[in-house]
Amino acid sequence: MRSEAKATLWVAIAVTVVLVGHVLVPFNFDNDLYQTIGFQLVHFHRLPYISSFDQNFPGIMYIHAGIIALFGNNEISFRSFETVLHIISAIVLFVLLRGWISDRAAALSVLLSCVYYDLGGVWFGGQRDGIAFFFVLISALLVYRIKDTPPNKLIRAKAFILVSAIGILAGIAIIIRPTNGLFALVLLIALWLIGGEHKYSFSAIYIFGILSVCVAAFAPYYGINGGLLRVYDCIIRFNTEVYTASNNDLTFIEMMKKPQEIFVDIVLVSSLIYLYINRKKYGLAISKGARSGNFDIFIIVGFYLSCRIPIIIMRKLLGYQFEVAATMSMVPIAIAIDSVFSRLRSRAVSQVGPVVLILALTIIVYPWHYVLNFFEGVSRHVDDPVTYSHIANPRTWFDTLLVDDHRVLQFLQAPGNTNGQIECQGFFSGLYWRSEREPSSAFTYIGPLAMTSPNGKTSLQRRWEQEFLDSLRVVKPAFLIISRSKYNTPLFYKLPPNEELALIPGFDSLLQSNYGHDTDIGSWIIYRAKH
Repeated sequence: MRSEAKATLWVAIAVTVVLVGHVLVPFNFDNDLYQTIGFQLVHFHRLPYISSFDQNFPGIMYIHAGIIALFGNNEISFRSFETVLHIISAIVLFVLLRGWISDRAAALSVLLSCVYYDLGGVWFGGQRDGIAFFFVLISALLVYRIKDTPPNKLIRAKAFILVSAIGILAGIAIIIRPTNGLFALVLLIALWLIGGEHKYSFSAIYIFGILSVCVAAFAPYYGINGGLLRVYDCIIRFNTEVYTASNNDLTFIEMMKKPQEIFVDIVLVSSLIYLYINRKKYGLAISKGARSGNFDIFIIVGFYLSCRIPIIIMRKLLGYQFEVAATMSMVPIAIAIDSVFSRLRSRAVSQVGPVVLILALTIIVYPWHYVLNFFEGVSRHVDDPVTYSHIANPRTWFDTLLVDDHRVLQFLQAPGNTNGQIECQGFFSGLYWRSEREPSSAFTYIGPLAMTSPNGKTSLQRRWEQEFLDSLRVVKPAFLIISRSKYNTPLFYKLPPNEELALIPGFDSLLQSNYGHDTDIGSWIIYRAKH
């Protein structure tokens, strides 16, 4: 037991070293959106879907809102929370894997997945897939807690409490990303298989736990006239009629043409071939007490399919959606690497080699740009070294967009510009939460107004266009801030946001009547309301 605790401690330290730099990675588009929705919910009591737009389930928005309420409206709080979550996920995954494979292979697996997470950089940060997987892993750990308890020592009341917890955790994973329902199905079958005489009770309690979370997540909308219909329009209609259709011309092969994913899949297939060829020789990678029953094979295969099938169904692969699949792929890759090193004649190379490999990969993918900028800011005694780490020494188009955002923020904080609501329309919505200003409309970013299916704008979008114009007329925000960036075209949009808005009937006349051009800042055009 002491050796197991020691191994877990060393893995925890190693994982922390690999991931700690991630706390300085700036927000991406999705993080900005959810932070904005969370801020609007906490400070202006604007409900998602009704007063701020997103087409996803509300779990991640509630998480952002909770962190804002507890720790403040800033990037470092959420990034710290997210990083801790990933560290715990890696530790839990190590504990699960060591039941099937050797400690070293298990450690390699979780460390390789952490390296891959660092490789994703800005675009993997704070995404729903990785955060939801934390709750899936805890659920799996509790399932094995029940399974590994001898029947004569299994207290029924305690087992029912554990099953309730599993259901609640699975429910949380679902309201973060609904495709996690596949993981939930695997867990349900697992509980049925281990339940014995309690399998019906286990299943009922588990399903009740999931439903309780889902019902609670949408509870704020039950008493609002048209509230659930609005949720349906945002989550179901927009996704099926517009979002999914906007990219449905991609073939499966075209969809999979992502360098990182191609590399992982090539290494995965190569590892599986290697393990099959050497199936009688890689025993050194298997722990003595390894689980090898049909139940364990079901869990492994079920989890792998649960993170692969949604990619195929949605016909989209945006990099971060591959994160959990990559984590599962690292298991056979790690076994193959461990097998290779275990068979080396040199004992020193065999023991030190995996450490050197992980260290080298970490050095290559670490977010050095933001880490070094942070320490440069500290040495210069700047007021906010975290913000400095994001905007100093820009080197990519994304860094340039961050600089533009902060220049606009300075404009909004200048004397004479600090009052009134604003309307910001672009691919990124970070100006809302950074300026802590209330928007005039419910459309937090350009997507619902500009994204089109092959058949053009839908009736839902035409209705939303009118709602958008009505909001501008009624509220008359102090500033209308519109992006002219070509980012995300033509993946989701045909034109830059300013050109997309010009296509809305009545928008140009409203703009000319109520606003005057004030200034251009980078990729943003700023209009000031006429008095």
